[in-house]
Amino acid sequence: STHQRRDQRQQLGGGGGDPASGPPPVKLVRDQKQAWRLLALTSQLTLAEGDPCQAALKQKLVCELRSDSNVEQLRKTTSPTLVILREPQGQTSYIVHTGVADERTITVRGDGGERVKLDLLWLVPRWRGEIGSFKPASVAAGPTP
Repeated sequence: STHQRRDQRQQLGGGGGDPASGPPPVKLVRDQKQAWRLLALTSQLTLAEGDPCQAALKQKLVCELRSDSNVEQLRKTTSPTLVILREPQGQTSYIVHTGVADERTITVRGDGGERVKLDLLWLVPRWRGEIGSFKPASVAAGPTP
C-alpha cells in the first residue's frame, strides 16, 4: 500500500534511493547544550536553567562523553544515549538514541522530540563512535566546593 511504502521510505532515511546518502529522517539538533537537554528530557531528568551539565552536577550526575562506542554496543544500550554525528560538511549534530527498532534500525529523537526509526546505513558514515550519557558523579572525583 502507499502508506507502507511511505513508512519504508521514512525508515530508510527520507526519500527513496540510498539510505546512506539521503537526508536525515529526523531534524538534527545543532546545539550541544540543547542536545544534553533533550537527553535529560528523554531520561526523565529535570534540570535547572542554564548549562545542562552544570545543572546535572547539582543532582550528582556528570555529562560523560566517550568516543569508543560501536554500532553493536549502541544497539545493546537500554538507556537513552546522546549520539554525536559528524556530517560530511564538517558540522557536528546530535540525536538521542532511545532504543532498537529492528536489526536495521534504531529509534531516535531529534530536535522537536519526535521519535523516528533511523536506518543504520544512514548513521554509520556520520558516526565515529561518539556518545554521551549522564552518569553518577564519582566519589573518587573528590569533594565539591
